[in-house]
Amino acid sequence: MTTHYQAANWKKPLILAVTLVALGGVALWLETSYRPKKEAQDESDRKALPLKGKAIATIRVSDGKKSFKFRCLDQGKLCKPGDSSKWEWVEPLVLKADDSSVNSLVSSLTTLAPSDTIDLTVETEDKKKTLLAEYRLDETSRKSAKKVELTMEDGTVYSLILGDTHPIGDSQYALPKDEKKVLLIANHFKTNLEHPASHWRDKKLMTWNPHEIKAIHFEGPKGKWDATRKDTSWVLNQDIAGDIENIDTLLNAIAYMTAKDFISEKRTDARSKSILSNAKRVAKFDLKRDADLITLSLYQKGGSGKPAVNDFKLYATLSTTEVLYELEPSSKDRFLKDLKDIRLTKLITSMDRFGAKKLSFSGGALGGNPLVLENMAGKWLLAADKSEADLDQVNQFLDRISGNKITEFLGKTQPKGEESGIRVQIADEKGETKRDLVFWKSSDKVFARDMLVPKSEIVRVDPIIFESLPKSPDFFKKKVK
Repeated sequence: MTTHYQAANWKKPLILAVTLVALGGVALWLETSYRPKKEAQDESDRKALPLKGKAIATIRVSDGKKSFKFRCLDQGKLCKPGDSSKWEWVEPLVLKADDSSVNSLVSSLTTLAPSDTIDLTVETEDKKKTLLAEYRLDETSRKSAKKVELTMEDGTVYSLILGDTHPIGDSQYALPKDEKKVLLIANHFKTNLEHPASHWRDKKLMTWNPHEIKAIHFEGPKGKWDATRKDTSWVLNQDIAGDIENIDTLLNAIAYMTAKDFISEKRTDARSKSILSNAKRVAKFDLKRDADLITLSLYQKGGSGKPAVNDFKLYATLSTTEVLYELEPSSKDRFLKDLKDIRLTKLITSMDRFGAKKLSFSGGALGGNPLVLENMAGKWLLAADKSEADLDQVNQFLDRISGNKITEFLGKTQPKGEESGIRVQIADEKGETKRDLVFWKSSDKVFARDMLVPKSEIVRVDPIIFESLPKSPDFFKKKVK
């Protein structure tokens, strides 16, 4: 008996496998490429202008009477929707634009979606003209219409002309550049095109950083003062310690001051002269940098003079420009600083407090031997026996003398009792004495003086500091629980 074997037929399974692979590839392509692109295209089609992902070169906005044009400054990274782009105002003046304002306009244009559309391609030319006239989008109406025009980096131009308000609902007719359809967009969009010139231009007066200022000369209603930067500190009127934080706050306020409005590009014109001639100068700053001097003057016009009532106009001029600026009246108090506002009201700075590695107390009830504490590996030890000091008590003392505890500067007044006071010397890790303070009581008031500063002024301090001073050699000993 002969057995016949039929050869296996692989043809059909192979065709089926190839077909399944092909179908899988098509499905994968649909899922990863075609569908996202189709959804993105559908989303773009639903917007008034197809701007997403496209680089904008220029923008022109018009409210029907005046127009402004802005140019992208980001040459390496052109201005795309969503970018924190830099802009230049090129018409009618060449100035730095307010980046946040222009970027906000780009964002509004990118997300602007019509609630409905009217297809003009299905209408006859006569009907199309009739509709455009009805919507106030005809040639005559366009001459005084609000309009925005964008030129892309590749030369493509998009525009949107705003027409009449829809009789029903909160929407407005708008016409894109291709004139194939009329869009119904949110009525509030038009506010983006109605801003004054001051909205679009950069409102910062200064172009320097606070750390560049080396010296300040101030003249105000209550007198004058000078401040000179010495390494990381400030010296006032040549021999008074300045408060670093308060002076830096003042310089930051000046460096980042912004205009409420721009009165004139020439403060020598008739309008500016009229304003300044009837205004009172309330502050003058001479700000010295390495190579130049910048003078800032503030002027107040009108007002009742009552505290916290901003019923006046505040103006500013700079030596580096001819512009007359108007400022917010409420900003005035940030700039008018008397000497007492910027001098150091701390006995030691925060830097001295955290850099302290050795404390030496002497005088008063401590007897002839000073009480010395040393900081070793983050712990305070009593130098006499190397025992651990009460960390909370040491920190309390340091916190109090590094806080704003000076309550009065006494000038030439010399309260008695300094010779019987407690002396505190504070040294850093190199052993250099950074502060040498004497504290004493007189008539239930506490006073202090820095022995390191020649002719240093005696100051009255918060009595709570005296409570933190050692009254006996074991004052800082760690309590045994």
